Amino acid sequence: MLVTREPHLQRVMSITRVNPDKVVGINTKGAQALEDYLLQPSVQAKISQFRINGSPLQLFWAEATNN
Repeated sequence: MLVTREPHLQRVMSITRVNPDKVVGINTKGAQALEDYLLQPSVQAKISQFRINGSPLQLFWAEATNN
């Protein structure tokens, strides 16, 4: 990696559900299930702990606690 620990380059994971009143064919139950899953503390920890190729650097910042 060329740049590390730069706040502007952090990859924050987020989820936005689409309004089913405005978009036809939305799987609202599936979207809610995904959101509920991603907001679980254990999943938030896994997202934050994810590393690639043995690198000690954090790749993703789960932000459920800040929203």
